[in-house]
Amino acid sequence: SSDVCSSDLGTYPFGCFYGDWGRLKYEDRCVLENKFIRAEFDPLSMRLISLYDKSENAEKLDPEGFSGLSVADTQDSGMTAWLIGRYLKKTPVTRLTCSDRFDNGALRSGYSFRLKMLGSTADCTVSLDADSHYLQFAYTVDWNERSGETLPVLTFELAIKDKADRYLCDVPMGTAIRAGANHDVPCLSFCAAVSKNSAPGSASVVLRSDSKYGYRLFGGDMALTLINTAHNPDPLPERFIHTFSVYVGTEQPDPLELYRTSEKLAHVPKALPVNPHTGTLPPSGTLMTASAGTAFMTSLSFANGSIRPRLVELKGEKNLAAFRVND
Repeated sequence: SSDVCSSDLGTYPFGCFYGDWGRLKYEDRCVLENKFIRAEFDPLSMRLISLYDKSENAEKLDPEGFSGLSVADTQDSGMTAWLIGRYLKKTPVTRLTCSDRFDNGALRSGYSFRLKMLGSTADCTVSLDADSHYLQFAYTVDWNERSGETLPVLTFELAIKDKADRYLCDVPMGTAIRAGANHDVPCLSFCAAVSKNSAPGSASVVLRSDSKYGYRLFGGDMALTLINTAHNPDPLPERFIHTFSVYVGTEQPDPLELYRTSEKLAHVPKALPVNPHTGTLPPSGTLMTASAGTAFMTSLSFANGSIRPRLVELKGEKNLAAFRVND
């Protein structure tokens, strides 16, 4: 469609012409937003430049820092597949080759884009659900690097506005408070940045992953190791197509709630499109219900005809756990 206007030059074809730019999905700003958070991306690189928590009316990221994929040149000498070498240089991944927006009704919106680095490619879909406090970065990375003078490591960086002085980390059977350190430390599913400069009761910036566990918590910021180009003992273990997800959001630094969010993100319901039909089972139900207070059930096993739950108490409180197997 088009429109015309009158001008000193007369009418069309000499007047003003307005093309149908909407079908190309041009945007002045790249923004994903729901009732909880607002995230903005640099349209020239798709790096994350803002994470705004609406409940606090507060910006959570450092505008002077970098948040997104980065390649670290690390020291090759003495490294193994289980050891990340000393950082020698960090290069933000900003070579954008395509970017497209999508909106799945009112439930989910996002961007699909491709980044190039060295000899490798990263395809990413970043999305925000209507009821979520978290951005999901779903990556497919074709990694073709090998070590040379230095060893390239792919990371995800987060520059935090209120620099953290300690970090709440997910560890086996509980959580741990860690100080910053210029090396990777293990966290099972999440790391929350906690700052003494934050207002009481304010939410923390939380970094999560579905499968990566090496977090570098240093300088008040956070980074997550995604791919290590190791060559010892296997000379070419990482040259492959990797798929993984990284989650960035805001949440209260409450161990129990952080555990519950991890469970939801790790076990996302699958949707199957089918024709409408009548079923024989009730629309909702569960095999077992549990009430455990501030404890969290980490596993459920069956042995010798009995059900054996395993729980971890996360707040240092006494609890009475109750379980019921439904008919």
